[in-house]
Amino acid sequence: MMRGPTYVQEDEARLGGLGDRREVRMKRRESVEAGMFVRRYGPSRGARGEILFIHGLGDWGETFEVLVGHPALGRFRLLVPDLPGYGRSPLTGDPAGLDALADFLAAWLRSRGKGPVAVVGHSMGGVLGQILAERNPECVSILVNVEGNICEEDCTLSRAVTVYGPDDFLREGLDQIRLEASLMAQSDPSVVVFARGLRLCDPRAFYLHAREIVELSRRNDLARRMAALPLPACFLAASPKGASPRAIALLRSAGARLVIMEDCGHCPFHDRPDEFGTLLGEILEAAGQ
Repeated sequence: MMRGPTYVQEDEARLGGLGDRREVRMKRRESVEAGMFVRRYGPSRGARGEILFIHGLGDWGETFEVLVGHPALGRFRLLVPDLPGYGRSPLTGDPAGLDALADFLAAWLRSRGKGPVAVVGHSMGGVLGQILAERNPECVSILVNVEGNICEEDCTLSRAVTVYGPDDFLREGLDQIRLEASLMAQSDPSVVVFARGLRLCDPRAFYLHAREIVELSRRNDLARRMAALPLPACFLAASPKGASPRAIALLRSAGARLVIMEDCGHCPFHDRPDEFGTLLGEILEAAGQ
């Protein structure tokens, strides 16, 4: 049985974004639910619906902070957890695989009693969101898969992990990846939040999920599976430094809905947050959200 929040911190905040060109008064709430740290943002009253943001491998919910207060998303309540083993959600046992993690998220959503949510997943979070929608479609009103893995060519970070055995990765592999991310962050602002998240993630969760992502991607059926979902689904790809050409071809061949965002890389919401928020709002609006 899912337990309620073990603590809640709530206040009224003015959250600016997009270069502080606007200011939106929103309710901010932080809690720990079922052992998972959850951030909630939204209007003080009258939210039209809820969006669950799922972060990627090694990342944490802070990566979506840049979207908080975007006018196109202002009518929604935003749910932004750190997955178990990432960010501020420590593991309490062995890490769960992606299928079990999807079921865990579904149980958490059901325990809230709010009905289905729009799911926006980035990278590994896109794959996890897809699994959540497959296994628990009643919990998801629409899936927006942002740069999720489709084929092995998309597995840049996760494939780098698989060169290590489990013991070597625990001993030195993650430290090496953390160092490389810290160096990249010195010249690439989009990596700064990710590098901070890497310092917090549990290497056991990171290793297990990296291997699972590579295995799933090698099957070359993720595009077909997304197209077969019994609910609205959209793949949001970045160009020119995002999803691989093979991934785009597989998505088109499967008949999946595909939207390409130009002039950005794997984290389009960091590269072009204003445009990303507007595009996401349009996708949700078109799906009746």
